[in-house]
Amino acid sequence: MTFSPSLSSASSSLLGTHHLHPGQTLSLLPRQAVQLSVLAGGLWVTLGEADAGNPDGSGDLFLAPGERLRVPAGARVVVESCPGHGDAGPARFTWSGVASPPSRFASDVAALAHEFGAALLQAAGALARLGKGLVRLIGHPVGSPAAATLACPAAKRG
Repeated sequence: MTFSPSLSSASSSLLGTHHLHPGQTLSLLPRQAVQLSVLAGGLWVTLGEADAGNPDGSGDLFLAPGERLRVPAGARVVVESCPGHGDAGPARFTWSGVASPPSRFASDVAALAHEFGAALLQAAGALARLGKGLVRLIGHPVGSPAAATLACPAAKRG
């Protein structure tokens, strides 16, 4: 087992594609949340959560190509190349930044904007129906038989 130097940041030098040869390890302590995505080979990942009181979020994981793992900020992670059956080459994986979830204020503003857009669409539909009705009314002279069909039923009683 060969140890690589420890990295304690999630800076731009850490983000990107990396290779680990069989038996090599990499120890990290990211300052911001990152996502580990396996491209080739297998990885043995030991994740120690920043909150040690959460046993469900830590431990050993084996990741295959196509699998991903979100590593929270402040969590100790050790990554080791773990070749699969007949795979003797290096493991390839990427680290990418994880966007933090939107704040409640941003979510509320987005919801209000969505509702406002829906209200505008309803108002536009109502205006279009009003315009069609006015065009029909203007298109028939007041005394014509067609205008009588457009008249209010209450006006016909009198």
